[in-house]
Amino acid sequence: MIVRNENKAKKLFLNIEVWKASYDDVNKLTTALRNDDRLLFISSQPGGEIERLEQHRNVVQAMMNNNVIFVAYTSFPKSQ
Repeated sequence: MIVRNENKAKKLFLNIEVWKASYDDVNKLTTALRNDDRLLFISSQPGGEIERLEQHRNVVQAMMNNNVIFVAYTSFPKSQ
């Protein structure tokens, strides 16, 4: 599981491997996905330090770097 807050995730999800990464950093995402071939990609929200489009490109690049073969995508509520 890739998360932004490792401590919070470890409390919520016992016995699951947790990797800290951000959509802002393609290298950390690539490392976090290195043993995975499937991904649930939950959209980022607009207004962050890094543009949403660039964040999503980072996720796609990390998936391509690791030959991810299946992705399910979900957007944020009321997106356009």
